[in-house]
Amino acid sequence: MIVLAAPFMALLVVFAYGPVLIAAWQGFGPAAGSLPATPIVDLLSRSDVIASTTRTVAFLFVKIALNVVIGLAFALALWGETPLKRFARSLVLLPTFISIVVLGVVVIFLFDREVGLANLVLSTMGFERQNWLLQSNSAQVILFGFSIWRDQGIVMFIFLAGLSAVPPQVLEAAAVDGAGTVRSFFTITLPLMIRSTGFAMIFSLYAGAQFIAPILQITKGGPQASTSVIPYLIYQEAFEYFDYQSASALSLMFIVVVLVMAAAIGWLARPKWSY
Repeated sequence: MIVLAAPFMALLVVFAYGPVLIAAWQGFGPAAGSLPATPIVDLLSRSDVIASTTRTVAFLFVKIALNVVIGLAFALALWGETPLKRFARSLVLLPTFISIVVLGVVVIFLFDREVGLANLVLSTMGFERQNWLLQSNSAQVILFGFSIWRDQGIVMFIFLAGLSAVPPQVLEAAAVDGAGTVRSFFTITLPLMIRSTGFAMIFSLYAGAQFIAPILQITKGGPQASTSVIPYLIYQEAFEYFDYQSASALSLMFIVVVLVMAAAIGWLARPKWSY
């Protein structure tokens, strides 16, 4: 068995763990010309890194919360097997199967100052056209909405699976005891869906941690670095400034942030009931 597994283990070490070890060595090794400081120590003193880290953590927290709330709402609203609900579920899931680059083009078209649909509506109503993607607040909201919109289909189906796993006998017994629909949901259905909730939160964290392509395509971290998050900063350090030590150090920092948040989710979403 060991002989059979050896090629797989070798590939795993070389292509999975090898890059991580190299990144760790570069991130914690001495920075050129600044011994004995290390790249990760230098990064912690940079204002742009602190701002991007704060922005990334806030983005992930809010994304996880809204993904769970909106996805659960969609699941409850579209729970059932009528033709209309099946069609509506397909529409919610549709953005998941469309290339994120294509969706980015759609967003750019919607919010373009000259030909965008949003500005067309504003001008029709007599308001002044806006540079949506060149204003910090609106650019952040648009990218955040983009992220929520693309992931809702998967989150909805996670909760639909959780709803289908709740034993109907338990709900029937609660109804016999006089529990109403709302009380049954909050005291029975929701607690029994804790595994689905935890999985939806982990998925949202995973999706948010990879949210870089729309930033590269739509705003390039702007305006005034207001949409710059850690993954985009890693891209800049590695492929624009060719500072691979700083990019490795940022990658390690980001891995730690994601692991801490994943551990917190695992603790919060630990099952307290079994059925």
